Amino acid sequence: MDKSDFLNPTPISKIIVVLILSFGLSFAINETYAMLIVVFISIFFLANSRMKTAISTIIFYVLLIIGLKIMRDYSDYFILNNILFLLGVIKLFFLPLLASRFLISTSEVSSLIVSFEKMRFPKVIVIPLAVMFRYFPAFQDDRKHIKMAMKMRGISFRNPIRYLEYISVPILISASNIGNDISMSAETKCISDPCEKTRYYEVKFGTIDFIYVFGIIALYALGRIYA
Repeated sequence: MDKSDFLNPTPISKIIVVLILSFGLSFAINETYAMLIVVFISIFFLANSRMKTAISTIIFYVLLIIGLKIMRDYSDYFILNNILFLLGVIKLFFLPLLASRFLISTSEVSSLIVSFEKMRFPKVIVIPLAVMFRYFPAFQDDRKHIKMAMKMRGISFRNPIRYLEYISVPILISASNIGNDISMSAETKCISDPCEKTRYYEVKFGTIDFIYVFGIIALYALGRIYA
């Protein structure tokens, strides 16, 4: 186990944190402790070689808080009141979305599937989630290649209709190819004839899992107490 794996909680721990922060949407917490939760998760991003994400997350949240405080002083104006409402919605969902981003961006698909199975998720949930987690990273890579190819050929957004035509066809073909690859992969893993499988990935709780989960629980509890 290398250093990055040691500092990366298991997907089960990440899912627990997402659920905790999601269930807490209906309860207000102290802004100071909400900021501490953002910093806490950002430290884990940093520990997993995602410095840009960690720094941009903290900066964005600080600007969001500042923007909310400024907008409250001008809430009598209709347009600014709508902007205030939008910023409030973003702030409301920010913590669970941040935890979800950490789950998706720092977890291998195979470890996610093993975690779902250990949590006794039914197959009707595990299979679509596995397809989704495998599809979007592959699709993201193909999208970058398509944009690069269009840039090399001098195709820009100056003509939106032509641009959409040039980009939609390769994206549809790419999506179809990825779908076929995932289907064949699922068939080779006996999706049509379920049986007990041997996994290369083993999910075990470690010290970092307790730090991550109980750190979030402690900060959230304190945020509720001092709300």
